[in-house]
Amino acid sequence: MDQIKGFIKNMVYRNEENGYTVLTLQAEGEEITVVGSLRAVDIGDTIAVTGTFIEHPVYGKQMKAESFSVTVPDDAQAMERYLASGAIKGIGQALASKIVKIFGADTFRVIEEEPELLTKVKGISAKKAMDISMQMHEKIDLRDALVFLQKYGVSGSMAVRIFHRYGTNIYSILRENPYRLATEVDGIGFKTADEIAQKIGISASSEFRIKSGLLYTLLQAQAGGHCYLPLGLLLRETKRMLGILEEGEDFEEVAKVQLKSLQLDQQVVVKVPEEDANPEPANGSSIVRPDSTVRPDSAVQASGREAEARVYSSYFYHAEKKSAALLLRLLEACKEQMGAGRRSALEEAVAGRIRKIEKEEGYELDQEQRRAVKEAVTKGVVLITGGPGTGKTTTIRTILRYLEKEGSDFLLAAPTGRAAKRMSEATGAEAKTIHRLLEVNAQPQKENGTGNVSEGIGVFERDEEHPLETDCVIIDETSMLDLRLFYALLRAILPGTHLILVGDADQLPSVGAGQVLKDLIASRCLPTITLQKIFRQAEKSDIIMNAHRINRGESISLDNQSKDFFFLERNDPQVIYKHLV
Repeated sequence: MDQIKGFIKNMVYRNEENGYTVLTLQAEGEEITVVGSLRAVDIGDTIAVTGTFIEHPVYGKQMKAESFSVTVPDDAQAMERYLASGAIKGIGQALASKIVKIFGADTFRVIEEEPELLTKVKGISAKKAMDISMQMHEKIDLRDALVFLQKYGVSGSMAVRIFHRYGTNIYSILRENPYRLATEVDGIGFKTADEIAQKIGISASSEFRIKSGLLYTLLQAQAGGHCYLPLGLLLRETKRMLGILEEGEDFEEVAKVQLKSLQLDQQVVVKVPEEDANPEPANGSSIVRPDSTVRPDSAVQASGREAEARVYSSYFYHAEKKSAALLLRLLEACKEQMGAGRRSALEEAVAGRIRKIEKEEGYELDQEQRRAVKEAVTKGVVLITGGPGTGKTTTIRTILRYLEKEGSDFLLAAPTGRAAKRMSEATGAEAKTIHRLLEVNAQPQKENGTGNVSEGIGVFERDEEHPLETDCVIIDETSMLDLRLFYALLRAILPGTHLILVGDADQLPSVGAGQVLKDLIASRCLPTITLQKIFRQAEKSDIIMNAHRINRGESISLDNQSKDFFFLERNDPQVIYKHLV
């Protein structure tokens, strides 16, 4: 191994992620190109590099650095060179010369310990003296932190984020509880924090590790579509994920204590059902009633009902509760507008207008479609569901014609761009994605489970303070709607606005947490119309007919007489691939 010492004259290239650097080192009267992981150094630094000289086919002789150390300039000349390099903003060659001329080899000590003495130099005010000192301290502190974190495999850009979050407290925080990084520093999750913790020597059964592991397991479940996990499943999955193999009650007891700590930190909510509670969908993604007898428990207590406890992140618990309350508000506001005494006459008038629209448009609705239109224009919230070919689109078109004749405004939206485009083509009216409808204008904020339900859903222009100004909002493909987006939508809808949710509950659920449409139907709290009749156009499609057969548990038709549904029997995977692609 060779070793050279000198000061950095020029930074040619640096990859901020992995720290790979190409720099020019002024050493022993010559300029030497040094390459390697040198993330903690900058122009003007004096460094000692250990490595191997290599001959690059294009750039010639270079030193490939294996290790390095930063040394403080130990003579007046080196100090002047450092200050004049641009490392400290506000100091150029002339001012650097003046400073070193007065303080000599004591320059760095004065800057760090007695910056007020710098005012002896012409051109340096008291304010500028403090600024120079602060810059010097920040550079030294950051460099030390980068070197420290480099030992644990932390990339340069990530190390800078950690330092900016904690400053010089970084050492005590990492040695005590590195898992704080997972919830307090953007871009760092449990896995990264766990790797750092293991390298530092934190025990695999550490209370901090178990606490962070519980939260991580819950967040992973949310990424898989669940709003909560049963307590028993949460404990088992966390233990498996952490790789804790020992049997016995130690892990479970420690985990329950840490779960209580997460509750006190308002990061999770644990719900224990009361004896008389109404059943909720047992799929891990319920929409709870605002008056539910299921209560958030203040702590996890061993009891006969403990196995039924449901553990939520605070965000999802409060988003569910507030979504339910907002839906109830829409229902009640419409009831007040209609008035009990007017309902019978109103429904009769609505039925007459629907018949008139059918005649004008040249089609005939079935009984359930008419009921769907009537409910949609008279109720605050309505669910319209049905499989393919059951007339959902025709029902929406009829609702739109009704609203147009009444002079009412409406907005159409769907969860995805493709669904919004299909909605526009089918209705002849503009439809937007829900994100565009709500005017998303920034990246989602980091969801830290604190219970602040404005977090983690993106930043939308439309909310309680800037609501959607319309008489009716119609959402298609509601089965793809997750709880985060649904809650954001509800926040932007004023009381008195009609909300119509359309979709097929048997389609694949949303990617995000929550099966909004399916759970709203299961709640039996909202007016719901299920369209079941398959119309003649749809009867010609074996895709549609077989979809309904699958839903009924019947065998599908494989006679290959269809124009749109075929079954090809092949045994060779390569042949199958060829036919599919």
